[in-house]
Amino acid sequence: MARSRLAYPGPPYERTEEVRTSRRAAGYPVDQAVTVFLDRDGVISQFYADGYTKSWDEFKFLPGVKEALRFLNQSGAKVFIVSNQSGVNKGLYTYQDLLDIDRKMVDTITDVGGKVWASYYCPHTEEDVCFCRKPKTGLLERAVAEFKLDIQNSYAYLVGDSETDII
Repeated sequence: MARSRLAYPGPPYERTEEVRTSRRAAGYPVDQAVTVFLDRDGVISQFYADGYTKSWDEFKFLPGVKEALRFLNQSGAKVFIVSNQSGVNKGLYTYQDLLDIDRKMVDTITDVGGKVWASYYCPHTEEDVCFCRKPKTGLLERAVAEFKLDIQNSYAYLVGDSETDII
């Protein structure tokens, strides 16, 4: 069975004094970590009526998303993708298709100055028994464990577009 985690490791962003100043001006503690978990379809990319982006040719960034991800990176936030992708287990596209879309999406985000620390996908359907399909917390728990995130003593946000994104 394919793993439901993709990672793009790299050195953490080194904050500049300018970024520290802008965070202070925004009311955030300067040394307080910020973690942002983003759903993919409907938040980063266009959501299709059938609910599935099956190839890179179908993938379309929503307006302003790349710029927002660049800003989050420049602000020192750690950004993670957490997304249900049941089309894999339904046979609508392959896990390799999902990996290809993710790689190209992350490469595009990186090219504009953004950074995705890792992407976590649940390929299961609603009928499958799993702990990763949102609104269950498995995808987030994996990110927290693998990156040793202290979300109890930091700012952590989950941005989604549907009720399954409410955790």
